[in-house]
Amino acid sequence: MRQKKGATQSTKAHRGFVQLLTEKAPGPETAKDLGMDFEGRTLGESLPGQVAPALGATERGTPLAGVKLELVPLGKGAHSSQGILSLFSGNEGEFRFKGLLPGRYILRALPRDGKHLSKAIALEIPRKKPDTSTNTPLGERTLVLPFPRKMLGKVLRKSASPEGGQDRKHFWISVSENGLHRGTAQTDPKGNFHIDSVGKGPYDFTLRDQDGEVLPVQEVSQHTDPEKHSVLVSLITP
Repeated sequence: MRQKKGATQSTKAHRGFVQLLTEKAPGPETAKDLGMDFEGRTLGESLPGQVAPALGATERGTPLAGVKLELVPLGKGAHSSQGILSLFSGNEGEFRFKGLLPGRYILRALPRDGKHLSKAIALEIPRKKPDTSTNTPLGERTLVLPFPRKMLGKVLRKSASPEGGQDRKHFWISVSENGLHRGTAQTDPKGNFHIDSVGKGPYDFTLRDQDGEVLPVQEVSQHTDPEKHSVLVSLITP
């Protein structure tokens, strides 16, 4: 099958690195010539008091190999012509994206070990290359993938009475972390709910009534219980 003019498609595989270009960047240069590299490392979270025996382990975590990383361009611009770039972390959790064009991205780390949760961060590649002599980072270079925590929560209704909050009944609460959906639950008659697996936060909450109408969340309080490996939250809505 002949390929149409004006579009190129190439796949490069090296140490688990896969890059797919579906459209040529403007000008004679290639994306690699125009862009910058972004490198980092994936770690699995270490729990408090846990001694990680693996080679290369730190207080923050243990290197995770084989984590799928997806770099998703946001908005319009030449960087969107790169499409979604993906690769897998190496034996020590290392990874490198090459030739990134300036723009905003979301970087998603998707583990396959079944023990850790996925993580996403925002990333922006500047138009001007940083001064390499100062080792200026382009973004977060170490991604610590969290162990799952159980979220135990309560939805309260803000009242005009001096007693304060009152329970709301049978509402739907959705929890996400930087665009990654962690779960949706329905409150019981006393306003309690739980989500089986969440990360370390920060959390975004969406509250809906039984008709699907989104309700404002005015206040959020939370407390982490390291011993039970859980997160306790209270949400107040008008």
